[in-house]
Amino acid sequence: MTVNGVTTSYRLSGDRVTFEQRGSDTLYYVYDSQGQLISMILNDVEYGYIRNVLHDIIGLINNGEVHMIQILNETLNSARLEDYGRSCDLLWFSFIKDSYEIVINCQCFVRVVENNKIVATSKEIYTPKRDEDDEFNWEVFKDSVYDTNLKDFLKDNKDRFIEQFICLGNNDYVILLNNGLQIQMLDDISNDDELWRIIYNKKHYVCRNEITEE
Repeated sequence: MTVNGVTTSYRLSGDRVTFEQRGSDTLYYVYDSQGQLISMILNDVEYGYIRNVLHDIIGLINNGEVHMIQILNETLNSARLEDYGRSCDLLWFSFIKDSYEIVINCQCFVRVVENNKIVATSKEIYTPKRDEDDEFNWEVFKDSVYDTNLKDFLKDNKDRFIEQFICLGNNDYVILLNNGLQIQMLDDISNDDELWRIIYNKKHYVCRNEITEE
């Protein structure tokens, strides 16, 4: 096919485009085991597709981020939700996979959502469950709106497990669990402080301006 003097040719595998030659540019398309497009290799440089929670493609990320997200998907996939807690304003969630514990520590804005309904947000750690509670101390993990809402919700939902780790761009990430549950970790600062940390089998995956392994 030639448009405005530029010739484009394609290579197909079934109904999927796997290779594209557009003028002097070469593009390879990479799919996961479910047939979903996950990245493209443009002139030997790989870029991952950013998808929103509806799985629509909304942007691209660089090669290093592609591989870190692939690692995190392999690490987190099928991990079962076990518990939650916090230390002051550091929130954590724990999961179990293959007898190993996975802990996610969050210092950024966190929103727990089920089927598009907000269950709890990190902002609510500063709000007492009972109005006019003179003894309320937000630093104590006890009876803030965040603490009690998640306690009530999770006591009947420990069968939830992770299905996918998604980058939304701008350092925003979503952990998708089965049955419509999401843990949304959203960048709320302008500097390069730590946003979240995932700890699994002595490995630490840390997000600041990008995800790195420490």
